[in-house]
Amino acid sequence: YGTVVLEKMDLRNLTEKAKRPDDENPNTKQHRNRFRAGVSILVGCLKNSGMRVIEVPDKDTTKTCHVCGSIQNFDAKMELVHTCTGCGTEWDQDCNACLVMLDRSGFATECACSGS
Repeated sequence: YGTVVLEKMDLRNLTEKAKRPDDENPNTKQHRNRFRAGVSILVGCLKNSGMRVIEVPDKDTTKTCHVCGSIQNFDAKMELVHTCTGCGTEWDQDCNACLVMLDRSGFATECACSGS
């Protein structure tokens, strides 16, 4: 494979804000910075090895149906397999998110885990 597709994540959405109104929890900020550094290193290594890296928006990748595009409202922490209320397709949320990312990157979305 010559291309890697990654979510361009806004890490502020993944970490809780500090309870102090004017400042962030130093541990949260440090964790976020380490994660960003790790992603930067990964992207750099991939590019240096000749791989193409495409970053796609992370908004609703888990909850957007890869078949019809509707955004589903469900508890992703509790429901690993979800049936789309828009088209009736049942999907594993992780595989679905990958297919959404591939679609956003411009790649075909045929995948063994999708049943397509």
